[in-house]
Amino acid sequence: MMEVNAQLLKKYWSGQCTPEEKTLVQDWLKKGNPDTEFAIRGDEQQIKDKIWNSIVGQDSGETNPIASPERPTFRYLWPAAAAILAILSFAAAFFYYRSTLTSEVQYVEVVAKDGQHAQVTLADGSKILLNARSRLRYPKTFEGAQRSVSLEGEGYFDIAKDPEKPFIISTQQLTIKVLGTEFNVKEIEGQQPAVAVSEGKVKLISNLLNDSLLLTAHQYGLLTDKGLLRHDMRSDKSFAWKAGELILDDLSLAQATIELERRYGINIQVVDNDLLQKRIRAVFHKEAMPEVIQLIASALGTSYTIKNKEVTFGR
Repeated sequence: MMEVNAQLLKKYWSGQCTPEEKTLVQDWLKKGNPDTEFAIRGDEQQIKDKIWNSIVGQDSGETNPIASPERPTFRYLWPAAAAILAILSFAAAFFYYRSTLTSEVQYVEVVAKDGQHAQVTLADGSKILLNARSRLRYPKTFEGAQRSVSLEGEGYFDIAKDPEKPFIISTQQLTIKVLGTEFNVKEIEGQQPAVAVSEGKVKLISNLLNDSLLLTAHQYGLLTDKGLLRHDMRSDKSFAWKAGELILDDLSLAQATIELERRYGINIQVVDNDLLQKRIRAVFHKEAMPEVIQLIASALGTSYTIKNKEVTFGR
């Protein structure tokens, strides 16, 4: 059978009691004049002494009836005890809320704009390179049992090893879990979300489908309508963007325009809708934007115009 003790009273003050525990304490208070004294926590002593003194002074004109400054007791004024404990509960909740605010996790958000990359080093030493038009959100310090970040777009991750704290990356459609490895994550409009592993192991989980996949070095995973698929990598093309290469690997023009827009910070319009489904295979290194547009238009057999940052195919 449960008994009222110092631990239970602490829970009652902080509002953490179960309904059964709360009833037990309240019944104990109604009986009045308990035989056992319970010490009040030192960090709440001053505020509680003031509350006692205020009530005693108003009701009887006497000084604080608490037995000693070190071990205050509930031997007196039991008709007012419930009200006092309610006030103390509020005070304890305030102290808890204040401490929660001071320890709230602070987050940082880094954005790589069109035509740019961004390098990020996390508190644990992990390094992330963001591709253009990508966003990373992460805590200043990693607290708790895991290291969690969120990604929009594309990023290359070099994760510091820590077996006690797995590293979790969340995207809109995927969750990636690792202990320490190097890999690329890509989730952009118009293309299937993909993870390519350079070193180590990665667990890939679909957020929408009941499916998961384990990837090892030189493998990549794709999220399709039917689930997650594993493939062996025949080249390092998934990582080529880090060196400034742009690979259009059998993409439709509709898909290629997204890659071109984020690479060069331009806006592309396609006047002839028939062009949108035409396929493109090309590798560009550090060619200037006008040269790339001219080569693609030539391959598609169409005209184009460039005006500042506006590009049009099909005129």
